[in-house]
Amino acid sequence: MNPEDAQIPGVTPGLLPAGFFGHSEPMFGDRRIRGYCPWGCGETLFIAASGFVTCSNPGCDRPTGLSAILSDPETEDLVRRIRGEWIVKHPLRERMGNALFNCKVPTTPPVPPRGIVGVYRVTRKGNGWEWEEVPQV
Repeated sequence: MNPEDAQIPGVTPGLLPAGFFGHSEPMFGDRRIRGYCPWGCGETLFIAASGFVTCSNPGCDRPTGLSAILSDPETEDLVRRIRGEWIVKHPLRERMGNALFNCKVPTTPPVPPRGIVGVYRVTRKGNGWEWEEVPQV
C-alpha cells in the first residue's frame, strides 16, 4: 500500500498499484482519464473508487477539484453585479472550440430588471437578454 493513497479524498487506501505516484504513464487500466488536471499537475487524472475524477499527484491543491467543477449543473452564463462591476461566469461548454472568446454576453451588460446587486442567469431572448435572479453562488 502506498501511504500517499490515504491523502487523496475518495480513494480507498491500497487501490492504486505500487509505484503509481510520480510516473507520467500510471498503470491502472481503464480508470485513467485522458486529460489534464486544472491545477497544472499534468496528465494525472483517474476515476477513484468513489466515482470522483481525481488527480493522482499528491501535491495537487485540489485532487477532486475537477469533480467539483463537473458537478455544477449551471448551463448558462451567470453575471454577478458587485459595487458597479460585472463578473461573468461562463458555462463549461463555452470552452469547446474557443466559444468563450465569442460569448455574446456583453462585457458591460445593461442594468438587470431590478438594478440591484446580485447574481443573474443571462440568456438570449430574441434581440435582447433575459435576466433571471438566482440565489448567490
